Amino acid sequence: MFYTPVSLALYSATAFACSEFAARIAVRYASPYTGALMQAVVHLIIFGLLALSISPRPDIFNAGGWWFFASGAFDPGLAVICYFAAFARIGVARSATVLGTSPIFSAAAAILFLGERPNAWVWLGTLTIVVGVGAIAYEKKGIAENKSGYAFAVLAAIMFAVSHTFRKIGLAYIPSSTTGMAIGNLGAVLALILVLPVMPAGSRLTLHPKGLALYFIHMLGIALALYMLMEGLRLGNVSVVIPLVHTFPLLVVLIAWIFLREKEQITARLFLGSALIVVGAAVITGLGH
Repeated sequence: MFYTPVSLALYSATAFACSEFAARIAVRYASPYTGALMQAVVHLIIFGLLALSISPRPDIFNAGGWWFFASGAFDPGLAVICYFAAFARIGVARSATVLGTSPIFSAAAAILFLGERPNAWVWLGTLTIVVGVGAIAYEKKGIAENKSGYAFAVLAAIMFAVSHTFRKIGLAYIPSSTTGMAIGNLGAVLALILVLPVMPAGSRLTLHPKGLALYFIHMLGIALALYMLMEGLRLGNVSVVIPLVHTFPLLVVLIAWIFLREKEQITARLFLGSALIVVGAAVITGLGH
């Protein structure tokens, strides 16, 4: 009950939501590239040590190693840069709205690479969650001036989705979440080093103490979320686990209402979005298997 694909996906969503707040503030002080590189390096150390201490010693040079390597190049490599860049350009609300489309890309990638065939209930639940996320995250006031932020958010959504599918494939060859995450973060570090020369000068490393501290807090939460996500993928299907993980914007709004009540208003749109996400999660959980 407490260690099923569904419960692990929901634990992961909670950890993602809690870590979002640190990232929202960190991007004001340090560049998105800084956050992505820090996350890749720290996660490489964390999961590398875990893999050496508690995981079996699989053959990491088989096909699974390459799938994990590729997944890391996308996430936490390039996808994190795009997501944080979207924060800075169009704000968290609009970025979260676009990122909420990721379950659709995940389902499509699962069909293409894994041969999964989600039933009609999974598609209905996924669509309901996406609509609910959009209803919650949409800002009624203010218009984003830098429209390029939408492109960054879409790229992040696609890369997050593809990386989940690649990890699922990798687990068939290397059935260790910690080993897979270690390999993936090695791929992320190398990908980020390779793209550094093409990054604009002002978008490279920014060693602001407050930004670095907030990014570090963020990445510890992400490490926990990713581990639970990996375990969920190991035990279940991408088309079920990933849509549930992407209920985290609902938790972001609820936490903001509790701790930032003077800045967050409870509106009919919030209640509508909350209801849609809960219904979508229930449909996937109860009828999507």
